[in-house]
Amino acid sequence: MYISIKGVGFVNKGAELMLYAAMQKIKERLPKVNLVLDVSSESPYKSRMALGAYQKFSISKLGINMDRTGYFIPDSIKERLTQKWGLVTESDIDVLLDASGFAYGEQWSDTGVMETAANELKRFKDAGKKYIFLPQAFGPFLQTTQTAKFGAAVKHATLVMARDRQSYQYLESLLQGDCDNLVQYPDFTNLLHEVDSSRNILELDQVLIIPNSKMLSKRNRDQQWCETYVEILQNLISIILIKNLRPVVLNHEGLEDETLCRLLMDKVGNRLEFLKVEKVMDICQIIGNSRLVISSRYHGCITALSQGVPCIGTSWSHKYENLFSEYEVPDLLLSPNECRESLLFKIEVALKSELRDRLVHVSNKMKDRTIQMWEAVFAKIAT
Repeated sequence: MYISIKGVGFVNKGAELMLYAAMQKIKERLPKVNLVLDVSSESPYKSRMALGAYQKFSISKLGINMDRTGYFIPDSIKERLTQKWGLVTESDIDVLLDASGFAYGEQWSDTGVMETAANELKRFKDAGKKYIFLPQAFGPFLQTTQTAKFGAAVKHATLVMARDRQSYQYLESLLQGDCDNLVQYPDFTNLLHEVDSSRNILELDQVLIIPNSKMLSKRNRDQQWCETYVEILQNLISIILIKNLRPVVLNHEGLEDETLCRLLMDKVGNRLEFLKVEKVMDICQIIGNSRLVISSRYHGCITALSQGVPCIGTSWSHKYENLFSEYEVPDLLLSPNECRESLLFKIEVALKSELRDRLVHVSNKMKDRTIQMWEAVFAKIAT
């Protein structure tokens, strides 16, 4: 059996976490399965090969996806492609797990992404293959021809899992209630993180700051953040120093976030440490060993909260509001007009030990839901 995981990569650490979380469960339940990954700038050859993954052989001409031609290639040729070069065509894939994270909606994707997914969904339906959307954020959706095409195709997916209530409602509206396979489950990377109950939080002095360049982009629906984001991070760092804690800024994705990290360092000076960590599981450990995390990256937030580490967040899309509500800490999500006194109050609340206990309790419930999610996925694969 060939299972393809779509929408993952190695530059965006959130996408890499989703890859590892999916791989972990697939190997547990289906140890002999063949894993297939797409080729992209965020999924280089060496990284894919290190995981023993096959490469999806995609064909395009003049920007038009031609993967349907793979269904007409003789089996003998496809077998040679696989054995000699590790290439697999779409026609060989039995199950596609879509872990795109936040690709389908007006804030992030262009309409071409949805149209490509719609065409892929139709081909999978016609060939009797399984297409499963793993928990991710969806919407909002514009009323366009491409969006309507995407909505019509999604109805034929094997399983569609929205990551939060708002995404579920966006999909429900797009599908006009006509989707029996639409369900809601939380982010599924939470099972990668174990809570270390042996930690003495009083010995932890690190406060990890994870910026996000999207906070300053046109994709942020609250453009007031463009004026106040860097200043608010500076104020948070100043308060952290006053409390004799150690602020450390971490690059969670690529060059644009690194530029933002270095901008903060220039403004704050040598009192701010800088971390650039390549291995995503090392980042998880660093987050778990922090007294507090201040994150504008979604998977920075979820990695903290699922380990019982208090997290103060900022938001550029609905997925953040829903995440902090699910973990019962909506007041720790900042607004763009926070004053210094408000920031001080939120930090003091976040540093209280009882908050960690509450987060661990909520995290355990969310992990139970993720276990149920995987049961639903493998039940669909088995049918």
